[in-house]
Amino acid sequence: MKTDSKIKIFEKLSKDLTETIQRFNLIFVDDNGVKIDFHDHYICPLSLRTYHRKDIDKLSIEHVPQYSLNGKALILTDKEFNNNDGGTKDKKILNYFKYRNFKDGVGPIDAKFYVPGIINGALSGKLYGGPIKGGKAEVKFGFPNKTVNMLKERGLIDNWSGLKLRFKVDYTPEINKSALLKAAYLIAFSKLGYRLLFNFQGIKNNSYGIIIKELAEQEVSEDFPLIFTNNLGVNMPDNIGIVENEQFKLLVTKVCYNLDDQEYIYHVILPHPDDEDLKNLIDFRNIYVQQEQMMNVRNLNVDYLL
Repeated sequence: MKTDSKIKIFEKLSKDLTETIQRFNLIFVDDNGVKIDFHDHYICPLSLRTYHRKDIDKLSIEHVPQYSLNGKALILTDKEFNNNDGGTKDKKILNYFKYRNFKDGVGPIDAKFYVPGIINGALSGKLYGGPIKGGKAEVKFGFPNKTVNMLKERGLIDNWSGLKLRFKVDYTPEINKSALLKAAYLIAFSKLGYRLLFNFQGIKNNSYGIIIKELAEQEVSEDFPLIFTNNLGVNMPDNIGIVENEQFKLLVTKVCYNLDDQEYIYHVILPHPDDEDLKNLIDFRNIYVQQEQMMNVRNLNVDYLL
């Protein structure tokens, strides 16, 4: 199943790569000046490394957003990038939504429990909480059966009176912006293909090329004009559209996260596919933070889609 999905994604975007290169009359040569034939090739949208079909095992299926947050298998990415992000950005944004669920009383949060003087080291478990009201919330502990049996043997289950219990939680109070930007960018790429990355001059170094450089880091820099909201309030069935007014025309993607049946939706503003730089995005960001903007949102014309 997974291999079939990889081949399907590879073939779809490999064909699009060839058509995009032809559309923009692009020519690439190797170090010896020999023209490179991109037929049956795939360029990872994160690393920009090129892979032939025979090297497909060096690519991994990328779920957008990540699999742990109910993402869909949309594209292929360099395994190195996928593995690195899995232990950093993906973990941080998963912890953020676990924290959101915990605050709302609809899900647990991972915790380490300490019972000084009775148990050496820490116990791994879950912390359950109700909605926070007046700065207070009722909390409950959850442990694996093995741990519960050990606590029973030591008499802690029957008698908690006077017991001093400490716990430590690993949570992220703010959404990881780099993970959010990555999801938005990859959704756009899955819809628009290599037209998002190339124009008649080659790679769009000053627009989406900058986004790719940002995503190579662990965090989005404070200077990057990242604009997102969780209350756009529009219907975007394809998760992508154009947001515009008399002055600006930009791309918008919808990122849907789902954890334990709780859905969280964000809309992220990206450069318009025809933009050669980030000027419009920067100008919009500077106005957006100062005053409310009236913008129209429309679905992309079918000609933009793969």
